[in-house]
Amino acid sequence: VKSFAPTNPYTTMPLLPVVGAVVVIGAGLWLGRGSLGRRVTEKIRKAIEKEAPNALGGAKVKLGQLKMDVGKKCSITIADAIVYNLPGFKSDHVLKVGRITVEADAELALSAVSKGELKEIEITELTVDTVHIIYERAITTSNVETMLDEMKKREEESKKAKVQEPKEEKKKKKDGDLKINLRKTDICGIQLDLATSMGHVIGAPGAS
Repeated sequence: VKSFAPTNPYTTMPLLPVVGAVVVIGAGLWLGRGSLGRRVTEKIRKAIEKEAPNALGGAKVKLGQLKMDVGKKCSITIADAIVYNLPGFKSDHVLKVGRITVEADAELALSAVSKGELKEIEITELTVDTVHIIYERAITTSNVETMLDEMKKREEESKKAKVQEPKEEKKKKKDGDLKINLRKTDICGIQLDLATSMGHVIGAPGAS
């Protein structure tokens, strides 16, 4: 079992908004069962697109079709997820994923919510299929390094802001920390391409 406890919106991986959607909506509608309607899933898709850049140093995100199934285990599947480059880079994107599926134990979450003690989430499976990464090299940096640097910068800013918070507020946030248990991961079909500073893609032989 892999566990992690997100501490702020800048260090939290983009998976967290997906997890939140799965657990909160899934647990709340557990008794209804079945698939959620297009209107609801569209709202979730837009919410993820809006919030994900906070975890990616400001990089814009675009999601394709989104489907959510609700039951004892609820799942959310996103097709064609794209993470675009930060300004200054010419390639089409830094990361593109054909399909992401997150499955969570909604029944367990619903039980915890009813008792007012939701402190951890069980992610039973994370599947990532067909990953395309474009590594664009500039003179002194790259699109990947720039994104990581920006994420680190925002994390440091968040820590500074946290130091200035009143003790009572810090205690509330600590008590409200959410632990996420990731039980199974399956990542397949990884392709890496290199790109010049002009945005021309050069295939990386043997990268898969």
